[in-house]
Amino acid sequence: MIGSYSVEAKYAMLADIYRVQQKRDENTGEIKRQWVYAETVPCLAKSIISSGVRTPSNDKTIDSRYIVEEIIKVNTIDKLSRNSKITNIRDLGGNVIWEEAETLNNPPTMFTVVGCTPIVDGFGQILEYESTLQRSDIQDAFA
Repeated sequence: MIGSYSVEAKYAMLADIYRVQQKRDENTGEIKRQWVYAETVPCLAKSIISSGVRTPSNDKTIDSRYIVEEIIKVNTIDKLSRNSKITNIRDLGGNVIWEEAETLNNPPTMFTVVGCTPIVDGFGQILEYESTLQRSDIQDAFA
């Protein structure tokens, strides 16, 4: 329970969290990063449509690359780490909310955690965390 309502009522979505693992190549000594599934968490996510003078959902072209820039806010019980990636945000029926429309088979969009802030009650107790997520330039969890 959070306050007077249950977690299930507030967090009507689920999201998959990936964390980075670093491994050293035995032959070359090169450190390789790999994103590994960590857990699924209940959440509530919403797009940021605009933030004053800047519209974060503007798409743009940089160095001949088409960039889709999207920012969302996600509320969770636990703090999301900045070295995590979040994907497969879906409703409780399993329907993916954010997906890559320009990619074959429309995979779920991969987001990077930009920041996380606690939401507190009048007594200073942390009720939940609100995180800002930005669409990752690289949309492959294993890249």
